Amino acid sequence: MNRILIAEQEPLIARFLERRLESQGYVTANAADGDQALEMAKSGLFDLLLLDLRLPGRSGLDVLSRLRPRSRLPVIALSERNAPAQIVAALEAGADDCMSKPYAFAELLARVRVRLRPRLARAAAG
Repeated sequence: MNRILIAEQEPLIARFLERRLESQGYVTANAADGDQALEMAKSGLFDLLLLDLRLPGRSGLDVLSRLRPRSRLPVIALSERNAPAQIVAALEAGADDCMSKPYAFAELLARVRVRLRPRLARAAAG
């Protein structure tokens, strides 16, 4: 069972993602700010990080830049609408994928499955 860390500044969006992902069979946990997101992401307990780039405290970009030297945890960055510079910065900081808000949950779910696919293949082979 895959574990997804949700680091989202908006509590309603975080709860929505949690409920929808859990209905698809994923186990989720929430991080309320950038410091908590970084510590939880470094724990090794998660298979994927959904990372809002506008977290309180430590920004999502800062979380990425501190996480990447230590971890290859797949990260899907969630950016503000119409912010191409933010998307480029997130990808250059190490995000594996990036989506602009608002996004369709079906598309996010497809991207989650794509990012988890290599881990599933390795688990089946091992």
